[in-house]
Amino acid sequence: MFFFSKINQPLLNLPRWVKRTVLWTIDLSALPFLYIFSYTLRLSVYPQIPEDWQFVFIAPVITVMLLQLAGYYRVVIRYIDFSAIKAITVGLALSLLMLYAIAFLGNWQQTPRSIFVIYC
Repeated sequence: MFFFSKINQPLLNLPRWVKRTVLWTIDLSALPFLYIFSYTLRLSVYPQIPEDWQFVFIAPVITVMLLQLAGYYRVVIRYIDFSAIKAITVGLALSLLMLYAIAFLGNWQQTPRSIFVIYC
């Protein structure tokens, strides 16, 4: 317990904008791997078509932007309550719809749409 308090205290004392930047950085670095994982889980292969690799980089940016608009990064992460759950649900639902729209309008027929559901 003492070890975690030594680590948490400097993090808790950082300004709010630094904490948000850390969250954005973690999300933007983890979400591409989650998209590749969802693709691999659905098709049992890594993305091989160029359009699919474009989604590896497009999907995290769209997801983080919509989570920001939904207010996810404004809530206090230390205490997750209904407002945080609502922000996450709204942000991921909008992200799912946006990814579907991009795939549809981009006429990317090779990309299965169920990957987006697994991703979100």
